[in-house]
Amino acid sequence: MIIICFTEYPVQRGMEVTMRYLELPRLPEYIKGKGNYVYSTAEK
Repeated sequence: MIIICFTEYPVQRGMEVTMRYLELPRLPEYIKGKGNYVYSTAEK
């Protein structure tokens, strides 16, 4: 299974977004996760 997520938020909200990601439930045992890959761009 491949999960791809695109999000956009102001840079100053980065810590809040990080905390929200930490609240997400873990993947089930039968799904193997491979890293969290993050790519950021300049704020618009």
